[in-house]
Amino acid sequence: MAGRSDLLPHPSNALPQRVRGLLLEWTLSEDADERDRLWLAAMKAADAILSRTAPVGWAWALFPLCPDERSLSISYAADCMEALAQMGAAASGPFLGRAAHAAHVLKSRQLPEGCWQEWWDARTGEPIGDESCAMPVLTLFSRLDQLLQSTEFSGSARLAREWTLREG
Repeated sequence: MAGRSDLLPHPSNALPQRVRGLLLEWTLSEDADERDRLWLAAMKAADAILSRTAPVGWAWALFPLCPDERSLSISYAADCMEALAQMGAAASGPFLGRAAHAAHVLKSRQLPEGCWQEWWDARTGEPIGDESCAMPVLTLFSRLDQLLQSTEFSGSARLAREWTLREG
């Protein structure tokens, strides 16, 4: 899989956006039946994110996979995990824990200049191409620090912001 990252299938952000949209509608709805329907739909969408992850034993185990079921986009994975963090703030279950786990892995994989390698072979852990990213991970880190009332990811978030301003 080493080679050109522009040949990889780019994942759609429809699923994490669906989770966030349903949670927003659920928050705003005053009708109990509508709230129940929205809640079940949000849970189903969040479960769909969890069901499309790399298997245990792979280098990027439990991270959301791209449509080819082998490559990993850090931007897409961080977007999914941020949606799960939002779901975890509203519900019990694996959502917040999975997002926090992903954030810890991402924190350990941050490059010294503050960004992340964008594309990876999820099974082997080998980087693909030379694209970098930061903003989606920065959003995830900020969300988790807010939800967990911590500053655990603030140092990494600061480096990511600095990289984004330099490269932006």
